[in-house]
Amino acid sequence: MAKRTTLNDIARAVGVTSSTVQRALSGMTGVSEEKRQEIRKAAEEMGYRGNVMAKMLHKQSMTIAAVLPEPTYYSRRLWSGVEQALSENTGFEIQCHRYPYPRSLAGLTGALEQAWTEQGKSLDGLLTMGEPDEQARALYRRWREARVPVFFVGTEGAAADRVCCCRGISEMAGQIAADLLLLTVQPGRPAKIVLTGDFSISDQYADMQGCERVLMQDGAACEIVKLSGRMQDGQMQQMLCERLLHEDGVSAIFSTSARNTVIMCEAVADAGLEGKIKLIGSDLFPQSRELLAQGRLHAVIDKRPGQQAYLAAQALINYVLWNTPPETEILCRPVIATRSNVPFVPAAEEA
Repeated sequence: MAKRTTLNDIARAVGVTSSTVQRALSGMTGVSEEKRQEIRKAAEEMGYRGNVMAKMLHKQSMTIAAVLPEPTYYSRRLWSGVEQALSENTGFEIQCHRYPYPRSLAGLTGALEQAWTEQGKSLDGLLTMGEPDEQARALYRRWREARVPVFFVGTEGAAADRVCCCRGISEMAGQIAADLLLLTVQPGRPAKIVLTGDFSISDQYADMQGCERVLMQDGAACEIVKLSGRMQDGQMQQMLCERLLHEDGVSAIFSTSARNTVIMCEAVADAGLEGKIKLIGSDLFPQSRELLAQGRLHAVIDKRPGQQAYLAAQALINYVLWNTPPETEILCRPVIATRSNVPFVPAAEEA
């Protein structure tokens, strides 16, 4: 049986978003006439049969909840991606209830509880982060049993808990960091590499695992020191500084956490080791951009959280409004940002 052509298929063929395809085929504004004709021609050639608006539209309006970390550090890019997707679908009545929380497992479960108490089964969809924690999984199951589709952004979670997840490839991010870290290891000389973050968070744990796996497989003469935990910024900075003062031979540090990226740089400065240790952080945000520009941070592995959130939110909107089945997993490849190329990374994605 031939595969049915979907809006996503047409969008990929033309090189636009699926929401643009929707506008073009339904006669809505916001699409140039030239692009509208190109999209309609592609739809016809691909055998698309959903051209009648009444057949295309699954719901006239929708109510969703976004349960995401509070907009600090990289998380502001998650919210920016959600807002971008909402702004591109202004022709429909979409109500979004926002539940920001301090990023931790306790923060996530607390926000999910609040969203359930306030919105319950009335939602048409939920956008949040997926964690393998049992308490979080029990909350996801509430939504699933209520037939509310759950979409994850940033983390993979368990496949049984969601319809779709859109995430950066954390394993790849860690592997890239390891390749950069190995550049600091001199042949024949043992080195000590510190990995820091909150490894109770699934994406940061995957970052760490990917990095550690490459370091171990490479056979380099390096010792790996792991510093993990969720604590006040000042406490983590002090702990890392003291560790650096008492650990001989630390040559490089990789932070799997955006927050810890700043803390790492401050701790190295406090220990009087700036310029002596190579530092690699995670995700671009205003502070990490500035640290790169100052030469205090040598590289950032950016998993493009704004793009992740935009794609996840758009997939959820398409699923509810247009009954368009999403991919079960949408992956964003990480990129390396350095002092020389960071000016070319669009700042708008961070807003």
